[in-house]
Amino acid sequence: MRRCASQANFDIRIFAIDLAPETLAQARAIAATFHAEVAPLASSQYAIFDRAQYDQVNTQAYLAPSSLARLITGRFIEPAYERVLYVDGDTLCVGDFSPLVDHDIPAGKMFAVADPANDWRFDAGPVGRAKHAYMNALGLGPDETYYNSGVIYADRAAWAALGEAALTYFAAHMERCEYKDQSALNAVARGRFLPMSARWNFMQPLRAWGLDAQIPARLCHFTGPGKPWRARLAPWTDFADRYEAFRA
Repeated sequence: MRRCASQANFDIRIFAIDLAPETLAQARAIAATFHAEVAPLASSQYAIFDRAQYDQVNTQAYLAPSSLARLITGRFIEPAYERVLYVDGDTLCVGDFSPLVDHDIPAGKMFAVADPANDWRFDAGPVGRAKHAYMNALGLGPDETYYNSGVIYADRAAWAALGEAALTYFAAHMERCEYKDQSALNAVARGRFLPMSARWNFMQPLRAWGLDAQIPARLCHFTGPGKPWRARLAPWTDFADRYEAFRA
């Protein structure tokens, strides 16, 4: 991200979950070469629920230790920062994102990209019915947008408050949170989200649909299991070389 930005008026903080001390030291040394900071988090800091209960009510959704971490990052972002650009770990910056971070944010609001699940919402088949039921359970009406939580540009105070509210919601309503933190954020942040272009969170379905020319991506989000650092898989086959070069 540092290499992609035309302006340098921002800090980078990488939140790392449950790293062993020697791994943390190595990560900090690498991050320092990019003028970035690595901040350790422990999953015990947000495990305020019964993991076994989650597994019982969401048998198809694996809860990784890092899944809910973003919800408490606001605790560790000082008030001196007015804005937060949250970016998932499975995201690659491929263009200048300065126009985004130069944009003002109304107090209490967050910018995000509509999730592709919205496109299934009104399908007449079983998938559409399932998506409708899922969003309805979160309290979203038929005219409300369901947002992806992989890239969020937020007012710092709103990010901190809504993250805590979402964690509380998740613990109380795990059966509704099929997509974990994303479900909880959509439930508690209704009316707080503002839409932004998909170029800032260009997800796997958009690549598969061939929308690259219409939506020139700045942040590519490798949603789904086909991560380009794992294998040369469609639709991100051309990105695998970048990760091979980085490993080398």
